[in-house]
Amino acid sequence: MSMRLLLATLVFLTVPAAAQDATTTGWTDAIDGDRLQEGQTCFALKAGENVVGFQRETITPAVSIEGPAWRIVSEQVLPERGITFVDHFLHDRETLAPVAFHSILNGQEIARLSYLNGRIFGKRFDRQEKAAKPVDLNADGPVLDGNLWGPLLAALNLEDGMQLRPQIYQYNDGLGNFVIDVTGVDTIETADGPRDVYLVDMGFSEDRLTTYLIGKADGTEYGSRSGNFSTTRLPDCAGLDAAD
Repeated sequence: MSMRLLLATLVFLTVPAAAQDATTTGWTDAIDGDRLQEGQTCFALKAGENVVGFQRETITPAVSIEGPAWRIVSEQVLPERGITFVDHFLHDRETLAPVAFHSILNGQEIARLSYLNGRIFGKRFDRQEKAAKPVDLNADGPVLDGNLWGPLLAALNLEDGMQLRPQIYQYNDGLGNFVIDVTGVDTIETADGPRDVYLVDMGFSEDRLTTYLIGKADGTEYGSRSGNFSTTRLPDCAGLDAAD
């Protein structure tokens, strides 16, 4: 999936800023953006056994000013809570380096960012002050967008025991690092039969992690879990279409 999960929003809404002491070396070599595939995928968002929302992720080829890119759109809805997120990403097709990010919550723009030669600039909506704030800073070295989760895992050449700490920018928390730890492998049942998956812990800090189920063969995201919240890949997008 991609895009930031609404699950992640629910779990990490009060998470502290990302750890600053984790190493950021070597992670760029593990990314292969060509592993991503054009198409549309949907997930059920669950609290316990109850479905509370849906997420639709659409990946299409695009061309940025710099060259070939992926355009990723994540739509997330929680009908009973009246919440709708729409995130738009533009990333380099090979490296997944971010080019642009745009986020809308319930029809209100909450972030608009551009990435250019190490500079990150744009605007974000400050929840505390309820006002737009400028963003303009320079990252020291390669940086990823901290709102892109599932597609990043799909693009990684994962291995059992792998530990990565890519540098990220997240519009609420600033610069930091993702925690990405491959903790094991498992076999799960899917609509297409049994599949071998990597168990990947991912988050903004060591004490608040979401476990993703990522297909060993092709990087397919089959779901995730964190505490009482989870996501499950759906065979189609009928649930989200009905919720629109």
